[in-house]
Amino acid sequence: GVASGLLGAANIAGNLLGPGLAILFIVVLPDQLHFPQVALGVFAAIALVEVTTMLITVIWVPDHPAPESSLSLVERAKSAWGTDILQHRDYVWLLVSRLFVLTALVSLQAFAVFFLENAHGMSPNDAQRMQFPVIIAVAISALLAAVPGGYISSRVGRKPVLYVAIALGLLGALMLAFGPAYWMVVAAAVPIGVCSGVFLGVDWALMTDIIPKAESGRYMGISNIAVASAGPIASTVGGIVVFVVVTVLANAAGGPGLAYRAIFVVMALELAIGAWALRHVHEPNRARSVGAAIEAPAEA
Repeated sequence: GVASGLLGAANIAGNLLGPGLAILFIVVLPDQLHFPQVALGVFAAIALVEVTTMLITVIWVPDHPAPESSLSLVERAKSAWGTDILQHRDYVWLLVSRLFVLTALVSLQAFAVFFLENAHGMSPNDAQRMQFPVIIAVAISALLAAVPGGYISSRVGRKPVLYVAIALGLLGALMLAFGPAYWMVVAAAVPIGVCSGVFLGVDWALMTDIIPKAESGRYMGISNIAVASAGPIASTVGGIVVFVVVTVLANAAGGPGLAYRAIFVVMALELAIGAWALRHVHEPNRARSVGAAIEAPAEA
């Protein structure tokens, strides 16, 4: 639980560091320093982060060679996509849950600027600046919640903690959808951040509990499809929502504002679907799982 929480915290830090650096170098520093060329520093900052994390991984993370196999690389790649994976229903349902929840959580970051412009009447420049406190609120809340969430899940179970996290995210989404003031946007970022931090860690822990240990690499790799797909799906769904609402309310005052608020109604719906899919996942008995893990080396 704690290890997965740390992993979730690292994922959150990485996902938020990029946009944070972009906002800092492209929006904040040029305005404060009156030196537009400082925006180019974002590339140096990202390169520094990439090189540093690469060196840490290469130098300090131990690695082990894969077992020998008579299969070619092409045959190995094809076998990874075998349909036998569909027989593990708990895994499939957890993938569905992960996809919907992560898609929902990406929505705020993807549409924050447009939301502030259209729903809260800010100018483009003001919206760029005012999204920064929102991202900071999400980041701090997520980082502070990730490890405690993992620890608690080891005591009370993964699914109860995930349900609470999703409920907090749903609360934040509804605050964004219906909150009339900017301070409510910042306030909504806190439960959304907690949801993000707890979900990323505890969901990963639950994944490791239910997948076949002998093929953990394969199952974890496929699960990352949900992670990689969340951003594009959120952007596509949000764009469709805005187009439909603006088209329907073409002659209504505040149509664009309502359209961007509707994105967060959809976000709440996605979180609800994620919770529904999670209901179909059977969480292993942790006492038995721990006992099996302890006995396995002894039998070997």
